[in-house]
Amino acid sequence: MDDRRTTRDHPSIRPTATDVAIWGAALIAIGVTIWSSFGATRTADVLGSDKLGHGLAYAVDTFLLLLAVVWRPGRPQALVAWVVPILLGVALLGGAIELAQEAVGRDADLLDWLSDVAGIAIAGLVFRTLRARFGASSPPPEGV
Repeated sequence: MDDRRTTRDHPSIRPTATDVAIWGAALIAIGVTIWSSFGATRTADVLGSDKLGHGLAYAVDTFLLLLAVVWRPGRPQALVAWVVPILLGVALLGGAIELAQEAVGRDADLLDWLSDVAGIAIAGLVFRTLRARFGASSPPPEGV
């Protein structure tokens, strides 16, 4: 009997309740961001600033995506390659949303997008700091 495991069968790859919760939170956060961008009549000000609201929303979205896709203890190190695509993808999403807001009667604002990018950068730095503090993902299992 062959006792080798495939990557798919390795315990670090199988979804856990934590994975499902993080993915759920990420999808809800992104949904709220998109709804706020198109559906809400007025965006919520955070501490009296629309720009802080943008930064916070995109920081939360990005951080949750990084947690969901890239990191939790025991996840293979190879998934770290997704960090930059996630950061760039969320930045592109923010820019696309700003441009698309013209279609729903809202103004596209470069400063809103720059606030989004600042939030994305902060999430990336927090993520990097946590990985350094609590350890990087584990290497792939032997034989994979």
